Amino acid sequence: MGAGRQTQTTFPFSEVGQKNSSISNPGKMRNLRKIDLGGVIFGCTRHTMKECLSNQIFGLPGVHFSYIKNIEPGLPLFLFNYTDRQLLGIYEAASNGEMNINPYGWSQDGHERTQYPAQVRICVRRQCKPLSENQYRPIITGNYYTKVHFRFELDHAQTSGLISLFETLPKPVSVNPQISCPPMWVSKHDKKAENENARTSVSDGCFAQSDHANIMMGSQTEIPQYSSKGNILQDMNSNLDVNLDWNSSNMQSDWFNLESSSLNAVPSEDKDHQNLQPGLHTVEWGDDEELVVEREQVKCHPTDYEENVDVPCEGTTTSLGFDCEPKVPSFTLEKHEEVTVNSSVLQSLMCQLRQEFEELKVQQLQKTSLLEKKLTESQNQVKQLNIRVKELESQLVPSVACVKSSAAKETSKELIDELSLGANELLFLIGGFDGTSWLSAVDCYSPSSDSMRSLRPMNLVRSYAAASALNGEIFVFGGRDGTSWYDTVDSYNPQRNEWTPRPSLAHKKGCLGGVALHNKIFAIGGGDGVNCYSDVEMFDPVVGTWIRTQSMLHQRFSGAAAELNGVVYATGGFDGDNYLNSVERFDPREVVSWSRIPSMNTRRGCHSLVVLNEKLYALGGYDGSKMISSVEMYDPRMQLWIAHQNMKEPRGYSSAAVVGDTIFAISGLKEGKMLIDTVECYKEGHGWQVSDLKCAGKRCFSTGLVV
Repeated sequence: MGAGRQTQTTFPFSEVGQKNSSISNPGKMRNLRKIDLGGVIFGCTRHTMKECLSNQIFGLPGVHFSYIKNIEPGLPLFLFNYTDRQLLGIYEAASNGEMNINPYGWSQDGHERTQYPAQVRICVRRQCKPLSENQYRPIITGNYYTKVHFRFELDHAQTSGLISLFETLPKPVSVNPQISCPPMWVSKHDKKAENENARTSVSDGCFAQSDHANIMMGSQTEIPQYSSKGNILQDMNSNLDVNLDWNSSNMQSDWFNLESSSLNAVPSEDKDHQNLQPGLHTVEWGDDEELVVEREQVKCHPTDYEENVDVPCEGTTTSLGFDCEPKVPSFTLEKHEEVTVNSSVLQSLMCQLRQEFEELKVQQLQKTSLLEKKLTESQNQVKQLNIRVKELESQLVPSVACVKSSAAKETSKELIDELSLGANELLFLIGGFDGTSWLSAVDCYSPSSDSMRSLRPMNLVRSYAAASALNGEIFVFGGRDGTSWYDTVDSYNPQRNEWTPRPSLAHKKGCLGGVALHNKIFAIGGGDGVNCYSDVEMFDPVVGTWIRTQSMLHQRFSGAAAELNGVVYATGGFDGDNYLNSVERFDPREVVSWSRIPSMNTRRGCHSLVVLNEKLYALGGYDGSKMISSVEMYDPRMQLWIAHQNMKEPRGYSSAAVVGDTIFAISGLKEGKMLIDTVECYKEGHGWQVSDLKCAGKRCFSTGLVV
């Protein structure tokens, strides 16, 4: 059953005529099985990329959870930057795909619920240069469904192609220190194993360099990259003992980046770099682990410095503050080693310290996220305990018969047996909004005992949806999550208490009607907040797909539909300009098109349509200016709509169904944002009465049906 409103009104929740521009259209899902899913692309912009990488969490809108839930740790992931359309990688999943790992991510000041709840924790597998669209498009060309939009699910072949392409590119010189691997240093203990390879070459490790340090090094500087084990300062102390009087503090280091405008330290095996640097000899570690630096220039003699105290030479002032000739200052070590030092050493050390700080910061964010998750779990446990308390109270006070389940039952059949009820006496309430949260909950409600049992929830939050029963299963299709419209379809098996994904609709839509007829399901009308549809889609389980069939005469957003004596009826709704009172019918035995029948007396949308004693009843709804309580009855034999006794309260977006010989109108929206929790009952000859049933609670935009 659908819902809608006129664009000129201020009616809440239905967003007719307004497009949510903050949510990108994800296109149709590939619906790959878990075994076929080779990787996933997540999206970001230049504004949200920093939060993705610093928090190490990727996210997508809730509609993508249909395949995000198939993500397991180790699955390759990629990040697509919408701003420059580059693809970043290579990342991998550090957790299973879940909903709301960070419920407030990518929101203003972190105070609003996230629009991207389908999330996964990530880590870096390999830091690579980003790919341009011209590079990655040929690999995932089958995923493009427009010139600029593509599906995010990757099969194994596409994932392998992207990884191979990333690995063929040269590694970036500078990476984001928040997500890169930590800088590594060569330990002297690792060098003893191979005397023949004592010359140290530049490794493939990661190294983060600040912008200021890059400027100081000059455009011809080769940034060294190192690998190592253990703490940086410990390795520095273990290799060399260099005492420098620098602002009255002692510093120890096992490696100095020998840099200035005319000096570069390069590995001895790098012949090309030696040819480009005349006058420069190699840096070597011999068997005695002594560091030797030779330069074909005259240096300041070690005797110029007494007891390692900084003594200025005549000449210009160096970057370290020593006055001497334009030569690199030297210091005497305990082993009579000579090492050239300049400001790049300090820049490197500062960079390492800065990166360690960033890593601690990321760890703190991860711990905070974990605490938030535990807090959410604790809140859920408190809710379960409250439910259990109410159950115990109901046993002490027989007049209060509202019993809610505190432990999940294995199947809904067990619930039916426990309640000692027949299947036709149970009303299923699916999804909706309770005034605080959009729901994925599915509840089984018994009006006769005013008791509610919770069943297995849907895979997605869903409201404004339609539902129909077919072959013992409940099909739920379309709707939205409060932000995005759905084209997805799921079916629920009450005997197994399981949900199963089904083929999707042709359009994303909600506020539509749903009817089962002749072993087929019809999805009637609806809209997506911008367009109103007259389309009718039919699902044939034999064919296994949705088929476009004859469209209605009018567009009907938030209309209502029902089946009576093998005929489908569609009433009211919003056509994009006005709320309607028109009614049409479709009889597959007589004609192949819809035909017009007498109109209702009142324009209405977001109303309910039920069948009692072979008559149609149109209940409440919205007439374009306010919620109404009026009721009309249609008798096909008389072909006339007759005004009936009004309900006690105006209500729309309610759940209505017939149980036995009684119509139940449950909850709904009264006016504005005012939700009501009352249940009204109607029997022929008795009129409408407000019952004392309380267990249904406040709920609107939900779907109700009797199986």
